[in-house]
Amino acid sequence: MAKEFTEADLKAGMVVQYRNKGLRMVVELDNGELGLVGNASFANVGDYRDDLIEIFGNTGCDICIVYSLCNNWKDSLTIGRKGRTVLFERKEPLKMNIEEAQEKLTELLEKEVEIVLDTDEENEDEEW
Repeated sequence: MAKEFTEADLKAGMVVQYRNKGLRMVVELDNGELGLVGNASFANVGDYRDDLIEIFGNTGCDICIVYSLCNNWKDSLTIGRKGRTVLFERKEPLKMNIEEAQEKLTELLEKEVEIVLDTDEENEDEEW
């Protein structure tokens, strides 16, 4: 999973997972291009940048996980994770506000944590 996955690496039969958790199967279209098929939905792989981000700004449809082809023919016919391994998983920083960060630190350290703003009085008059 160390390699960055690109649009060119997608193959018919793979399954992708969107940021919104939806699953789609990669299929080859009659014209040789690739499409993404889900329950009553379709997208063209051409609607994605090389880094698998959806070009129209619909972040919920960004591809975040790519699953392998499947060896078992029954599982290969379903849009699911069974019998597949993760080939690529997008790594993104965890976003949280100060209160959430304080709660998480308290939980991890098993000590009460208080986050304070650094107010350096020497730099108060400095211009940005």
